[in-house]
Amino acid sequence: SFSTTNPSLVPLEMMACGLPVVDVDYGHNEVNYGSRENVHLVPPTPEGVAGGIADLLGDADLRARITSNALEFVRGVPDGEGMARAVEAFVLRVCGREAPSDNRVASS
Repeated sequence: SFSTTNPSLVPLEMMACGLPVVDVDYGHNEVNYGSRENVHLVPPTPEGVAGGIADLLGDADLRARITSNALEFVRGVPDGEGMARAVEAFVLRVCGREAPSDNRVASS
């Protein structure tokens, strides 16, 4: 489920299911995962991807560590409403206004 042009939610869904994720190490991709400790980033080549999958299949400790870290990371990822609130707060902050006190997305 590689997506080198824009972030995808599929890897986060995989993490939430307890699966270790392999992704390409391209363009600061680690920001999508919180840190390099939550994902196995590999060179963006067929050999790199195959090697990364082989790494996880052959190393139970690596697989367990990435899975555990990833599960902890996705627990803090906001749902759709939480993300809307974060975007709203950012826009209001940039515009010099405060977010509504009742935490609902502003209608104006």
